[in-house]
Amino acid sequence: MRVKLTSFFNLWTIKYPTSKIIVGISLRNTECKNPDTLTLSMRKMFFLLLAIVLVVTTQTLKAATIISSFNFASAAGNEESYSADIINGDFLQEASITRGLGITPASGAGTFSSSGFTLAGPDASDYYSLTLIPKTGTALSLWDMSFGERRSSTGPLNWELRSSQNFSLTLASGTMPDDTNIRNHVISLSELSETTEPIEFRLYGFGAEGGTGTWRLDDIEFQAVPEPRGYGITVGIGLLAFVLYTYRRRKAPRKSPICV
Repeated sequence: MRVKLTSFFNLWTIKYPTSKIIVGISLRNTECKNPDTLTLSMRKMFFLLLAIVLVVTTQTLKAATIISSFNFASAAGNEESYSADIINGDFLQEASITRGLGITPASGAGTFSSSGFTLAGPDASDYYSLTLIPKTGTALSLWDMSFGERRSSTGPLNWELRSSQNFSLTLASGTMPDDTNIRNHVISLSELSETTEPIEFRLYGFGAEGGTGTWRLDDIEFQAVPEPRGYGITVGIGLLAFVLYTYRRRKAPRKSPICV
């Protein structure tokens, strides 16, 4: 009876003439008759490790990180503008929120609140404006935006998000239920062009059920992807050095066969 044990990656093969095997515990009645039956393909090993380097480096570079966060913990709700509570200085020098001229500040502790939204379709001046200013010399590659919102019983029932890269293009939109519950949304921004210039996002509210109805925002967060000159390259270089070191060591001939 001959048993062939093959690794998951099929890089090496071990053959044993045996009558009985207890896998992972012991091998009984085995005999190392041919040392050459234990082989290792160094070329396969090299290219496998190189592939791992590329995958790990690519995923590291794509890992999104929070660059700004608005939790409005100290806000009264009716501020004319509000700066982000958290700003990642590796990406941004400033992040803030203001309003369009068509809506009015409204009280709402722990939020950023407004009233006066149009009862009809989108109005060019009824929006929240969020502006991100990249750190000098940094190309900003945005990943996503998330936000929480809550309307009053007569607040707007619809929203749209647009950006200064093309204000005529709607990035995302939604319809709010006719209730006063808190809702959370996540919007992908990965299709936007990388930019070193300030970028503005306008979040429009419309279709209000009354002129005095309010719409509050909370927990706004932006994420971006690091530039390919950051820690991802460091990880890649380290793994590549490991691959080359391993390859050189494996090229040396074995002094004696391995028998089990």
